[in-house]
Amino acid sequence: YGIYKTDLEAEHNVLIFDLGHGDCTATVVAFSKGKLEVKSVASETVGCRDLDMLVAKHCAELWKEKHKIDAFTNPKATFRLLQACEKLRKTLSTISTSTLSVESFMEDIDVSAKIDREEFEQWAQPWLERVIGCAERAVKDAGMEKDGIFACEVIGGGSRVPCVARSLKEWLGRELSHTLNADEAV
Repeated sequence: YGIYKTDLEAEHNVLIFDLGHGDCTATVVAFSKGKLEVKSVASETVGCRDLDMLVAKHCAELWKEKHKIDAFTNPKATFRLLQACEKLRKTLSTISTSTLSVESFMEDIDVSAKIDREEFEQWAQPWLERVIGCAERAVKDAGMEKDGIFACEVIGGGSRVPCVARSLKEWLGRELSHTLNADEAV
């Protein structure tokens, strides 16, 4: 990120926030004149798959009530539902309303659910608290306050979920940096 910057007069503390499919990692790194020091690393086994599962559980309940089918009793149906939920999450990152639909889901029944981003974000609040808690823990473990963070670099596919970026920005009180490729940064 900044290891090649040799013109840094003072140490810059950067929070590198990575939200992937299966976990969340927040790292505080101090950059200064061609050197870096990892000050802290915090991780949480919470990722976008958990967000997909929240939507899947909601839809499964709807369809259980409406069609008398239980999506989680059939592994193939569960897999197809989770695939549709992942697609929905990605779609809701760009538009405000989308429909999750699966043809011949179970017992030749076609199912669908219309979900808007606001509703999706309400379901995600407990998940979001765990995600932001990971960043809070990294800053605390580094022995600093959040105002000591010079920049926050956001990477990982989950960084595209609007409520994640918005919550992280609100917590940190500054704009986030997206200079690295979210899917290719390691």
